[in-house]
Amino acid sequence: MLDIFVGFFSFHQQLFLFVFTLSKRFLQYILLTSLREQQSVFSCSITKSLYSALKKTDFSVNILKFL
Repeated sequence: MLDIFVGFFSFHQQLFLFVFTLSKRFLQYILLTSLREQQSVFSCSITKSLYSALKKTDFSVNILKFL
């Protein structure tokens, strides 16, 4: 019974890591494409700072700490 629980937990942990890594990459892609399309210098700098913050943040490490 314990083996089933450990396997179930391990599968869900890997699924969460995959989803959060994928969402991080997706957000980086959206911010990067919006950065290319921006005309205003102010909004461009905000998008750059958001992109660099997302680049430095690792969701998978945060999720591992949470679990």
